[in-house]
Amino acid sequence: MVVLTGLRATEARRLTWRWVEAAPPGLGLPAVLRVPAEAAKGRRERVVGLVPAALELLEAARRGRGDEEALMPGSHRRAFATAARRVGYSRTITLRDLRHCHATWAARGTGDAAAAQAALGHADLAVTQRYLTASLEGVAGAAVAVADLLAVSGSGDTLKVPRSYPPEKMVGHIG
Repeated sequence: MVVLTGLRATEARRLTWRWVEAAPPGLGLPAVLRVPAEAAKGRRERVVGLVPAALELLEAARRGRGDEEALMPGSHRRAFATAARRVGYSRTITLRDLRHCHATWAARGTGDAAAAQAALGHADLAVTQRYLTASLEGVAGAAVAVADLLAVSGSGDTLKVPRSYPPEKMVGHIG
C-alpha cells in the first residue's frame, strides 16, 4: 500500500475508510485518498490518487471494520522482514524505503518532481529531492536529449542557451 500511495508510517497506521473518496471524473482513477490535516506530518491536508490495486487492498482491509477503524494498525516491521526474505532481499525493508520507491518512481514516471512532492506531502521540493534517485537510463537520456538539441542547432537554427540555475534549484540527484 505504501509503495502505491507514498503514505508515512503514522499515516498508514491511522488510515480509515473515511479517507477514501470517489475520484473526480477525468482523473483515470477509481478513487482518491484524502489524508486529513490532523493525520499529516505537516498538518496540511493532501490528496493521493488510488489506482485499482491500492483500492482493492483497502477494500480487503476494510472487511469487518467500521468506517472509523484504522485499516492498517500496528507495526509493519515483521511483514516487511517476511517480504524481504520471500524475495531474497538481504537488507531490512522499512516503510521509509517504500516511500522512497514511491517518490522515485512517481517522479520518473511523470517527469514531474512537483507531483511527487505533493503526493508525499512535502512543503519544500528540496525535501523531496532527497528521496529521488537518478537512474543510469535517465542520465543517458539527458545526454541524448542534449545531443539531439545540438544536432538541431547545427542545422542553421539558433540555439537559445538557458540561463544558469543554482544547484539547489535542480531536480533529482545521483545517489
